[in-house]
Amino acid sequence: MKHNVFSAICLSLVLVITPGLSQAESEAPYSLAASLPEDTATYIRADLQAVMASPLGGELLVDLRRNYTWINWFLGAAFGFNLKQIDQIWVGNDANDQGVMVFQGAFKPKRVTKRMQRLDQDETPITYPGVIQVNAFEDREGNAQLAALLSDNLIALGDRVKMEAMLSSWQTRNSSSADIPKAVTTLANNNAEIAAVLREGASFTGEQSSTLPVLETALFEIRFTEDMAINAYALALDEQRAEGLKLMTEGMLLIGQSHPDVVAEPSFLKALQEAELKRTVNQVDLRINIAGDAVLRAARASGNAAPEETETAD
Repeated sequence: MKHNVFSAICLSLVLVITPGLSQAESEAPYSLAASLPEDTATYIRADLQAVMASPLGGELLVDLRRNYTWINWFLGAAFGFNLKQIDQIWVGNDANDQGVMVFQGAFKPKRVTKRMQRLDQDETPITYPGVIQVNAFEDREGNAQLAALLSDNLIALGDRVKMEAMLSSWQTRNSSSADIPKAVTTLANNNAEIAAVLREGASFTGEQSSTLPVLETALFEIRFTEDMAINAYALALDEQRAEGLKLMTEGMLLIGQSHPDVVAEPSFLKALQEAELKRTVNQVDLRINIAGDAVLRAARASGNAAPEETETAD
């Protein structure tokens, strides 16, 4: 899926085992991740329950539900659930930002299937073994999409071609650790509330990826306490490229500091000035800490109004 409403929600298609799930349910996202096409370049995980458990994250999600009510409107109108019901969000995207998204949470299957049927634009029923329901629809840009209720607590949606490939193989794919991309394992072992990984050996051909061939892999984290910490760890192909990446990052930090018209929030400017950037051989690390009150002010300032349409009762 490309530049649709879900790009506002941090995402991922990797497993963080949720307490209370059966073994079969907890293993399902591993099979889904292993079933994604080989051109999947980035994996992102957002643990909404962990975000809400933090002082800043909890307040931030309250603002998200209040100021970005169009997200709740869309999720409710299209799938019959809202942000409060989501435990985890996962996504796997290719270099052109096309991919698959999975929600894990406490859903009401009958409500979800009824809402999904309203989206359906295929006259011929779509069926896959072990999948409760599959429906076709188009996103706001007219791109073909599929939505699938995989189990009582798993909903997947995204680019139709990638969804078809994933649904065709996820039930039979080996979910052992040897069959899971290293990027997925990295995220599964990472305890940040939001994390993203660039898959090793990923092929980037998209026009937005002109600088990425210098990288072998990269890990990006967002951690919440009273403040928000942003950590990035990039492994370049060699020391020369690593130094170039470090210099480019230094330049970007300086540009941000010298354009208060763009970075108007004083606390953001302070965060850029105090950012920690270092290179060790061919690895470049960046750490930025942003004051929680600044994050909340920025979120509230960028809030969007909800559509005029309202969710109707089932």
